[in-house]
This record gives sequence, C-alpha cells and structure tokens, in this order.
Amino acid sequence: FVFTVRRRAREKFMMRSRLSEFSIRNCTCYAEGDRPMVYANIVELMRETQDGLGDADEAKALVHFDALVRSELAHVLTSSMGRFSFPYHYIVYGFGFTRGAKSLDMLAGLPLGMSWREVVSMELFYVTWTFGGYPLIFAAIELLAGQFMHLRGCREAAWIVSIEGLTFVTILLPLVGCCRVLEARSRTSDAALVAYLCFCCSVCGLAVLVYSPWVKWQRSADRCRRRRRSS
Repeated sequence: FVFTVRRRAREKFMMRSRLSEFSIRNCTCYAEGDRPMVYANIVELMRETQDGLGDADEAKALVHFDALVRSELAHVLTSSMGRFSFPYHYIVYGFGFTRGAKSLDMLAGLPLGMSWREVVSMELFYVTWTFGGYPLIFAAIELLAGQFMHLRGCREAAWIVSIEGLTFVTILLPLVGCCRVLEARSRTSDAALVAYLCFCCSVCGLAVLVYSPWVKWQRSADRCRRRRRSS
C-alpha cells in the first residue's frame, strides 16, 4: 500500500514540477502550421478574461498565459485527483463491514447475560477504529508518502519503510493503548466510560476534519511556495 501511495504522490509531484516550468512556446503542436492560430486564440482569451491585457500584444499575452498556467493549473489538476487515494467514506465502508459484524455480535450478547457496560465499551472500541483510527492511519501514510520526493533508490526505500514505523509509533500504538486502557476501566467506572466516549468522539472528529474538503493542505502549501518564489 505504501509503495502504491508513494507512486501516486510522485506522479502528482512530477505533474506540478512540469507545470511550474510550463511555456506555451515549448509545447508541441500536432500541426506546426496551426501554431499561429493557437497563439491567436490564446491572445484573444487573455485579452477578454484578464484585467489589464485588453490591448496586449502577442508576446505579453503569452507570458501572462504561462504565468497563469504555472500558478493555477497545477493546483486545479492535483485537487481534481483528491488529496487522498481513498476517500473517508470508502475506508469507513471497507472496515465497517467487518467491524459492523463484530458490533452486532456484541449486541447479541445482551440477552445472554453480558452487561450493558461491557457492550458499550466494546462498541466504542469498534466505532473509534472504524470512524477514526483506520482513516487516520491511511491519511498519515499518504501524507508522509508525499514528503521528500527528491529521494531515490535506497534512500527512498528506507523512507518508505520508516513511514510504516512512524505510523505505528505515532498513531497505531497510542490509539491501541488508550482504547485498551479506557475499555478496561470503563467496565467498572462511570467516569472512565464518559472519558472513553469523549476520546471516541475526539478521534472520529479529527479523522473527519483531516478528510474534510475545507482543510486545504495542498492549497496552503502551494500558496506559500508561490510567495517564496515571488519574493
């Protein structure tokens, strides 16, 4: 999975890199005889849509067109591909089937003598992981896989392996530990049960926030890079 995500991240990185050096004059035209007509259409487009270019000549209009492609098109294309390979609801659906079956098994234990407190604590465990834990793990792997794109060969392989270790140490291990501790204590303590419920809501809310379209990670990063280049 990490290798697949890394390959997708590299494709997006190469797309942004190529578009950051875009020049209409270096583009290949299927029929070279049509190049003047293409340039003329672009000049007309820029004159009609861009402020201050109403009477621009061909050279100035093409320069502004190159700048427009470099600054806007890269983000539009990568955004259309999505920040994550697997949307939030796909992950929830995938793990919801298996976790949902176990959740129903726990509910079936009530008529057989299981206490409601034990059932609730186990249900919170399934909810936390289905709606929070697994999506956060997928998101962390994908975000880490998109870093250090300059690495190649053995160094890149080492980074990919380290991604799994970082995800295990920073997300998987703490989540498992907190869930197990809260689950055990919630069976005998009301305060621990409330704390477990708050923990479940926090983890699930964080996952929803990370996958939310209102969180513009890549757009913010692109804007910062453009400011640095312009300065």
